This record gives sequence, structure tokens and C-alpha cells, in this order.
Amino acid sequence: MLVVFAFGSGLSSLKFTSDFKAYFSPENPQMQAFDELETDFNKQDSLAFLVVPKNNDIFTIETMSLIRTLTEKSWEAPYSRRVDSLTNFLRTTSENDELETDELISTDVEITTELLQSVKRYVITDTLAKQFSSPNNNVGLVTVTLTLPADNLGASKEVVTYARAMLKNTAYDPANIDIHILGTTMINYALEEAIEADVALLIPSSYLLIFVVMFILLRVASGTLLTIIVITLTNISVFGAIGWAGITMTPAIGAVPSMITIIAVADCMHFLVSYYHELGEGKEKHAAIDDALRINFKPMLVTSVTTAIGLLCLNFSESPPYQDLGNVVAFGAIAAFIFTVTFLPAVLHWMPAPSKQGTSNHHSVYFSRMSALGEWVIKHYKLLMTSTLLCTLIACVSLFSNDLSDNWIDNYDDTYPVRQALNIQENDMYGAHFVDYRVDSQQDQGINNPAYMQDLDKLTQWLMTLPGVGYVSSFSNQVKTINRILHNNEEAYYAIPDNRELLSQSNLLYEMSLPFGMGLEEQIDINKQSIRLRVILHEMTSSEMLAFDKQLIDWAVQNTPNLSISEGSGLDMIFAHIMQRNVLSLVQGTLLALVLISLLMIWVLKSVKLGLLSLVPNIFPAVLAYGVWAILDGRVDLAVSIVGTMSLGLVVDDTVHFLSKYQLARNEKGQDVYQAILYSFRTVGVAMMVTSVVLTLGFAILAFSHLRPSWAMGELLSITIVFALVVDFLLLPGLLIMFDKQDRSPATT
Repeated sequence: MLVVFAFGSGLSSLKFTSDFKAYFSPENPQMQAFDELETDFNKQDSLAFLVVPKNNDIFTIETMSLIRTLTEKSWEAPYSRRVDSLTNFLRTTSENDELETDELISTDVEITTELLQSVKRYVITDTLAKQFSSPNNNVGLVTVTLTLPADNLGASKEVVTYARAMLKNTAYDPANIDIHILGTTMINYALEEAIEADVALLIPSSYLLIFVVMFILLRVASGTLLTIIVITLTNISVFGAIGWAGITMTPAIGAVPSMITIIAVADCMHFLVSYYHELGEGKEKHAAIDDALRINFKPMLVTSVTTAIGLLCLNFSESPPYQDLGNVVAFGAIAAFIFTVTFLPAVLHWMPAPSKQGTSNHHSVYFSRMSALGEWVIKHYKLLMTSTLLCTLIACVSLFSNDLSDNWIDNYDDTYPVRQALNIQENDMYGAHFVDYRVDSQQDQGINNPAYMQDLDKLTQWLMTLPGVGYVSSFSNQVKTINRILHNNEEAYYAIPDNRELLSQSNLLYEMSLPFGMGLEEQIDINKQSIRLRVILHEMTSSEMLAFDKQLIDWAVQNTPNLSISEGSGLDMIFAHIMQRNVLSLVQGTLLALVLISLLMIWVLKSVKLGLLSLVPNIFPAVLAYGVWAILDGRVDLAVSIVGTMSLGLVVDDTVHFLSKYQLARNEKGQDVYQAILYSFRTVGVAMMVTSVVLTLGFAILAFSHLRPSWAMGELLSITIVFALVVDFLLLPGLLIMFDKQDRSPATT
């Protein structure tokens, strides 16, 4: 308890961030390119309001007045740097070869039907203005560009809180108009809210489920309550250690309580089942505790270490939050073991033992059924082996049909307001994915080179013809617009000037005409060498985005020789890259985990043969699970990709306990392979079944989450645990009979 108190005092130092950037390490090359882009063109943190009138027309006095009000109030949002909408969009005009800019609907202008019709005609024909209105004019957009402080983890929450309060205090009729909050800050904070909702629902549900299931299976309230206490002590210690270590928690850490709960249950169950078994055999309480500890100490230690090894191999992940997840849960596995072999038996010594008669009658049924199962498996081992191997072969073929792809939008289901807003942006606006490109001229003032700007325009026009492209924000469109304005709005001059001096002068005139805070630093770097090109895409998977990126760069190399284009940047593209690398990295981690666990098993079992045999029931469950996943879902994203490595440390537990009891029977009791298998079924089969039920149901609870990383990981882990039990019960005995028979005759039963 002193140790728990020492760790628990670190709880006050816990920090949490929901920033998507936390998923990428500083060494990530795409993240470095993204940081450089933001350094040269300003950070692109944002808050957005989607104004959706129910009459499907934003060009009404009520709706446009609301858009203007939101635009004015948004300047007061925390960390606001710039606000853009239809009402404050700068319409440029020319007089005496000088450019003037005025807002489309300024704050001092009365909004009339005639004004709105004029504005509507302008927006429909203007390439730049239409980005703040949907193609069908049924959605209006107000965008707030922010500069969030890097050292303030609660900045996104602060901005969203302000936005919600602002809407609450804004006069409009919700019966006529819907307003949805979006932007990077809303997306980040929505993830934080989703995790908080999951924790509030899933942790109490996990505790209740474990209590009910354990009580039904054990019929002993004291043991069930002690298990809950061990779980609680472990979680306090783990999260206190996170605070002491200064680890910033991310949404991935949200799965930690459930995982630690399940691991702690497994340890407690093995100890308690043995304890009640010994009581049922007529032993006194102290002797039963001592025997249960003696029998289970080594297997529990080994399973805790192997679990930790599997989880620590998540450090091969490309994503720091999943590295933290592996490290934290690995620490939890060791802490759960320590509490199980110290706190649990100590408290049992103080507590009165349960009724021997009741305990014996209840558990003897389980033990007898396990014996019957063992006999049946031995009798039909050839058929069971063949069937299991055939199913695994089919799963092997099936798993390759999984698509290694991620789409962060799918993290949220339609119950989340942010997903509803994303759906509007996807279906009614120009798409929900943003990809930025640095288009370099390779020289100072190079953007004033007509050849460069003409190639940029050529690329822009080509992009607009591609399927999936909703809008292209390119400075070449502004250049053409200014050139036309300077030539009395003659359509023939909607083109890039051929003269460098004219191009340079028109760009300078335009820049000087812009009011403070509405400059070009978002699009042009300080040396006027590069331009930021933003492409807004409709929904794509990560593999489709990578294909789009390659297509763009290949086309540019062949058709626009004056442009030097970087690979696509932005969080969407970084996620696409990390998904591909993460799978390859985790394969390496899984292979290392298999080698380390096998070496440990060989050392513990003092048998190369049994150590190598243990590989089969450790590999097959993941293969079977991913094969089934290809049928159920078919998409392996960042969260799903870590399950194979993570589950390896969990499924090995049953194998360790089964082989430990098997070897005990072979070496100490002198039993042959058949008798030893039956001994394993009788002594550890019940604990394996109970822990697998609890593990499966514990992870299955995550399926009630509305957040895809949680429910997908929970479902796949549940499937993996079920297959692990099946393989240990149906395949492992057959392997032992075939490879450890040593010409002994079967035991009579």
C-alpha cells in the first residue's frame, strides 16, 4: 500500500493532449516537412463554422446577417489571427491603375435582397470567393485561422469552449439554421471528448462485467472483490507512474485501464482457481494459499514477462502514443503480477476461507468437465489438428485481402457532432481532406517569373479535372483575377501576364491593397520564392491519398519544368505515410517478440522442443483473427495494426500455464504425454477458460465505443483471445502427442 501511495501521488501531474501532431515523432520526415511548411507560411490551426440554412439558400437576409455576425465575433476568439467568410471577402477593383479592396458585405452596410443578389452573382463567377460557399449555395463557411501556443495543451479546448459560448450568445433561430463547429481545434478536442466519454462508460462497465462474470464462475464474493482491488491498485500505480515520468497522455492511452484490468484479472484468476481447488481437496487455508502460490508463481512471472515483452515491442511503432501505450501497459503487467503475489495472498491469510463444501461442489463440476474435454481432445487429436490447420491456412489466404489504409474521419461515427459537420463538408462543400504543397521556384522573387506562374496555373487547372478534387487554392487564380481587373475586367485578360515586370507590379499592387491581418503570408513565403498550393479532396483512404500524391508529382515533373514541388504535406498525408511504415515496423517488432518469447520459453521449460512448439499457439491466433477481420471489416488502420504485436503478449499466457503444468506432470509426476495433457486440462483448464472469457468480454466492451480506434481494437483483440483458447485446447495437445510422445503408450482413462 505504501508503494501504491508513492506512485499514486503522481496522479496530480498527469497531462493530456488531443493534438493529432502527437501521433508523430519529431524525427518523422513528413512531420519535419510539415513543420517547415508552417514556419514559412504560418501555422494552419483553425476553427470553422458551417452555417446551414434549412431552406438550402445562404443568400437570405437572415442567414447572411448571421454569417456577418459570426465573422465579427470570431476575431475575438482566443489566438485568432485571421477570419475569412463571404461577408468580409475582399473584392478588388481598379481605379487609375490602383487597386482597392472592399469587403463584399461590410459591417456598416445594410443587407438587402438586391445586395445579396449582386453578391451571389459575384460569388458564382469568382474562383476565390466560392471557397466560402458550397457549390449549391446551401452552406456558408466562416474560417478562423489561429496561432495556438505550442506549450499550451489545453488551447484547443479553450478555443472550442469560446466557440460554443459564442454560438450560445448569438441570436439566431435554430429552427431555420443549423451551425456546426469544425476546424483542427474542434477535431482535436472532439477526440478528447470521445476518450472522456469512453472512459466514463467503459471503465465502470468493465468493473461491473468482471465482477458479475467472476462471481458467476467462482461463486466466491471475497475473491471477486479482492480481484477488483488488485485491478484498482494496479491502475492507480500505472497512472501515477505516468505522471511521475512526465508522459503526456494521448487518446491512445484511453485503452490502458481496460487492458490493465484484463491483465490483472488473468493473474488473479490463475491464483484464485488454484487456491479454491486446493481448498476443495481438503487443505487448510494457509496450506492452500502456499500451494497456490508455489504452483503459479513461476508461470505467472513468465506470463507477465512475456506479456511485457510483447507490449514493449510496440516501441517499433512509428507513432509515439502507441509506443507509450506499450510501455505503460508493460509496466502495468509487471505491477499486476507483483500485487497478485504479495497483496492478494497476504489479504487472503487475514480473511476467513470460503465454505469448503460449497467451493468444492461448485468447482468440482468445472474440473470434471475439463477432464472430459481433455479426454475428447486426445481421442480426436488428429481430426482437430487437421481442422485447425486447415482453418488457419484459409485465414492466411484471407488476411491478405485486408486493406492497409487509414482514414481519420472514420474514427468518429455519426453520433459525434464533429462527424456530422465533416459529413456536411464532404457532401455539400469541397471535401474534408487538405493537402498542402510547397511549389518552389528555386530563386528569390521567383514567383514573379511568368514561366513559373504559368506552370503553376497549368498545374492548378489540371488538378481541377481530377476525380476526388473539390477545390484548389492557388495564388495563380488571384494573379489572373488581378490581371483582368487591371484591364477593365476584360475576360481575355484572365490569364498570367507574359511580362515579368507587369507580373511583379500587379502582385505588389495587390499585396499593398490588402488591409492589415489579411495579407499573403499564408500563401507566399517571405523571399517570394515559394507558394503554398492547397488541394481540398473528397474522402479518400490513406492508400488513395498516397496514389494521388504520386500522380500529382509525376505529372508536374513531366509537364511543369519550372516548378519544384515537394511531396504533399498536412496531417492527412502524414497519417497516410505513417500507416504504411507502421505495419512494416510492427512486423519487425512482432518477429523480435517471437524470438525473445521463444528463447524465454526454452529457458523456463528447459526444453528446446517445447519452446519451439509454443510458437504455434502464439502465432496462429493472430493469423486466424486477421483472416476473420478481412471478412468482418477489411481495413487495417493504425489502431488495428498494433493488435498483432499487442495480442502476442496476451495469448502467450495460456500457453505458458498449459505447458508449465504439462511439464510438471511429465517431470515431477512421471506421467506420459497423454496423462500430462489430462493433468493440464484438470489443473489449469478451468483458469484458462475463465480468464479467456473475462478477457474476451473485457475487450468486447470496447465495441460499445463510438470511436473506431477503441471498438476496432477491442473487437479484434476479443477475436484473437477466443482463437488463442481454441488453439491451446484443440491444437496444442495434438502437437504434444506428435512431437513429445517418446514412444509411450496412452494412459487408460
